Amino acid sequence: MALVLVLATHLKLVHVSSAGAQEQEPVLLKASMLAHGPVSPVSSASLSGHEDRIHRGIVTDRLQVLSGGRVKDRNQVLKLNEPFNFLHISKCGGASFIRMARSMLPNFYPNRTIGQEHGAFFNRKSVSEAHRLVLLRSPRSHVLSMFKMCRYSPWGIKLQKLNRSRIEKNGTGQHDFEAWLQYYLHPLGKPWLGCYEPWNYQARALTSSKRAPHNVERDFEPSFGEALAAYLHMDWVGLQDFYEESMCLFYGRLEQTAEVRRLLSNCGCGLDNTHPALVHIRHYNISFNDTNSSAVTFTPALAAAMDRITVVDKVIFSVALRGFFSELKRLEARLGRRIMCPAALRRAETQLAYIANVTAVYEQTVS
Repeated sequence: MALVLVLATHLKLVHVSSAGAQEQEPVLLKASMLAHGPVSPVSSASLSGHEDRIHRGIVTDRLQVLSGGRVKDRNQVLKLNEPFNFLHISKCGGASFIRMARSMLPNFYPNRTIGQEHGAFFNRKSVSEAHRLVLLRSPRSHVLSMFKMCRYSPWGIKLQKLNRSRIEKNGTGQHDFEAWLQYYLHPLGKPWLGCYEPWNYQARALTSSKRAPHNVERDFEPSFGEALAAYLHMDWVGLQDFYEESMCLFYGRLEQTAEVRRLLSNCGCGLDNTHPALVHIRHYNISFNDTNSSAVTFTPALAAAMDRITVVDKVIFSVALRGFFSELKRLEARLGRRIMCPAALRRAETQLAYIANVTAVYEQTVS
């Protein structure tokens, strides 16, 4: 909880009682609502039946989480037969996680790897009582992955043929990505191109009440306070950028059956840090019409544009990265061995340099 205490004390979200217990101050989360304006739910005029009932519950649930939510205890043991609700944010490694979780957890939602990528508050009302799980991803990598999915994947191509996606496809991967990003950089008054709208996609998913939050629902820059509250309300947060280590952290949270202990025994430096069923599938690094979808260079101007449309996502990911390292350090102390290997940190240093020096942050993190 060291990260939560430091962060939340700075944001005035928690106080330390005279007995030393760390408690979240609901009134100060209400202050976040005042600072950013009241919650503006989507109009239910166009909804009916089951979705209308879900929507009314979503509004109540959103207010409860923001005004009186508690920071989840991420030391709690998660029993395998209890209900789990995974917030599947598109292009954050969720399909791979769902495949793994469904093989282990009998009461796990969603039950499909695609098509159930809901907003957090829609998700909460669909499965009201459950352990909340989510995978996040570094924003630049996430934006590029969304473009690749829309431009090169069979699903993206199908949308193009149905005229449900109008993504640029007239040049190299570099040209088309830059054109797609430039279109969204100044979005006011422009129609959605279909597929994914990249503005702060992860923060929007964390604060959305939509069944499918692929396009902007309320704000291009959702409230950081709302997104932070949703993050703190998760029972487990993994990072796609450290997928295998995230799986180890998840195993460490589960009740220690023989199978879970076997999987956890593979976690460590110098050991096989993955299990064959858990290797993350890297989607669509393929050639399409002689254009390599990976051939994109982050020029300074392109990087600045990506950072502009992910300003809230970047802060949330920075918070999540430090929380992830803190939780991983606690697991390492419990197991008596290192899980976050130096080689993994070195591989991530260049990609995540715009967020933090990950090696320095990890080494300085206190569990």
